Amino acid sequence: MAKSTSPGQRVLLELEPIARAAAKDAIQVETAKLSQWQQDHVVFGANLGERWAVFEWYVPGERQRDARVIVKATVDRRTKEAIIETHPATAVWPKRTLSLIGYSVVAPVIGAACFVLLAALLDLWRYESWPPVDRLQTVAWFAWPMMQIMVLIFLYQAVSSVATRLPDGKLLAVNRAWRKKRAPREAS
Repeated sequence: MAKSTSPGQRVLLELEPIARAAAKDAIQVETAKLSQWQQDHVVFGANLGERWAVFEWYVPGERQRDARVIVKATVDRRTKEAIIETHPATAVWPKRTLSLIGYSVVAPVIGAACFVLLAALLDLWRYESWPPVDRLQTVAWFAWPMMQIMVLIFLYQAVSSVATRLPDGKLLAVNRAWRKKRAPREAS
């Protein structure tokens, strides 16, 4: 049975040949400069943004931010124009600790409140009267932890991803593979 692809995956599959063709020479030149171990462990990554698709060839590091990007091809989704960069500068997220903490506190409360309001409206529609407060408290005690888990999963993705700069100056969150084994030490 064939595995179905999402619309985002289809866009990446459509733009990947454009990126590979545009970056072919740069990839050959840059990988020739690497050690044999690094050449054997070059990873290809594809990420999709609103307007741009980002294709990277990199050597994984101990952490995502330690990856060494060799070649980055950024393809405009509308014009299909590719921009090639070799050894692009590392982008850094702006300081956002306070906003993430605020989000992790406020978002679950708002989500749980919406869920409780929805439960109250459904009871009003079904029974033609507002539900008792103890029923809404039960719903709230169920909704808040579920919303907290969803927000924490989102925050983990946001914190664990690294940033790459797009041609229009915006940042795109990408996830890169981590190195499974340490690279052998090179003889000095």
